[in-house]
Amino acid sequence: MIETILAPYDYDLPEERVAVHPLLKRSNSKMMVLPRSEGNSFHSTINHLVDFLQAGDVLVLNNTKVLNARVQARRKTGGKVEVFFLHEEPSATGTYQVLLKPSRRLKVGELLDVLNITNEQIELIEQGDDGEWTVRTSTLASTIMKEAGVVPIPPYLRRESQADDQSRYQTVFAKEKGAVAAPTAGLHFTPKLLTDLESKGVVVRYVTLHVGIGTFRNLREEDLARNKLHSEWFSISTDVLEAIADCRKSGSKVFACGTTVTRCLESAFRDDDLHNNLLNLQDKLPISGYTNIFIREGFQFRVVDGLLTNFHLPKSSLLMLVSAFAGRERVMKAYHSAIANEYRFFSYGDAMLIVPSR
Repeated sequence: MIETILAPYDYDLPEERVAVHPLLKRSNSKMMVLPRSEGNSFHSTINHLVDFLQAGDVLVLNNTKVLNARVQARRKTGGKVEVFFLHEEPSATGTYQVLLKPSRRLKVGELLDVLNITNEQIELIEQGDDGEWTVRTSTLASTIMKEAGVVPIPPYLRRESQADDQSRYQTVFAKEKGAVAAPTAGLHFTPKLLTDLESKGVVVRYVTLHVGIGTFRNLREEDLARNKLHSEWFSISTDVLEAIADCRKSGSKVFACGTTVTRCLESAFRDDDLHNNLLNLQDKLPISGYTNIFIREGFQFRVVDGLLTNFHLPKSSLLMLVSAFAGRERVMKAYHSAIANEYRFFSYGDAMLIVPSR
């Protein structure tokens, strides 16, 4: 059943179209522009993003910061184990959830020695589903990640993390630590591009959504059956709510930078009362919590008018979200055009700007 549902979101991507490394300059990426409702796509660059937004429009970005979540450790027998921390703060019991690789022969109670730090150990407490383990550390995981961890670049890049990934797999506005993957549409921005947008009168605001490991996992039957995805924590401040309210009053447009921002905003405004009072939010408190929203065809978008996003993996929930926003046939046609025109795909790749009608 799942293959039947996902088949319309499949496409063949030549291996050379995967962007294995970032460009030398962030804002040199290509940008395909796709009208949301009608009209053909055309080609531009991120440097010209300012040309497609107007004074009074609101651009919302995700200021999450990627953790140095990937840590190398060693078993007492000498074998190496990669420890991937899924969060930074310990649970109420002082434990953490991690992925271990390889995990096949690991045993409960085993102690792993953290490489590159003297006398630091990770104790294996319990094995869970999907390769997850509960562990306890001899010091705070935040300390271990700071001293011995690296940013976890996506597995489909099929290479080890390198020195420039530490900065290039973070947005220039990354601030709130907690993600295990970057909000990749934001990787294209430079301080100059942000300044140019604000100089034009575009209102730039920031939300936080900590991208979880679920973004790399294949969709499962239960996801489709429940119509829900993995949970991710988000926070929207009052200044963002007020900017959106002012934007609606003036008839301007709200642009989301990435699928993470889209999930964040659309999750918050699923509440009917909040949505109905969109123009009177000045007295509203900040919004935060967890979202497991699954945006797919048939979804009613209540906040986002325009979307800047990268090109996503076949049969992924992210591609389904973009298809729900602009129409699957239009999006898939644009993807085939991007392949033919040698766009770079995935996290370090080029971008697509879906623009609303004015």
